[in-house]
Amino acid sequence: MIHGAHAADIYELIKARFPVAELVESSAPVLPVDEGDDELVELSRTDWWEQNRFRVLRGLRRKHDMSQEELARKSGIARSVIALYENGRRRITLRAAEKLGKALGEDPRKLVTE
Repeated sequence: MIHGAHAADIYELIKARFPVAELVESSAPVLPVDEGDDELVELSRTDWWEQNRFRVLRGLRRKHDMSQEELARKSGIARSVIALYENGRRRITLRAAEKLGKALGEDPRKLVTE
């Protein structure tokens, strides 16, 4: 389940690209299981989320109008490594999440994929 201070940002990024409904009682973003199906599932339990959660870094960087180069300078992480994170080819470590979060002015927990 997506929760906490960063939930709204992540939800808005997802909602902009995919049809998303909400459960009123939990306010957790959910997706229909199939077209025409009324069953809803938590977004974090979908294959889509597992395949795309790495995109949060790119979304946050763009939200703050930063290039990869600028984020690299501010975080002390090489631009090539940031590109690997943004393309899902490398997992963001806790230490890197702290540096990136500080550079972006965001909670580093938004960037950790587990």
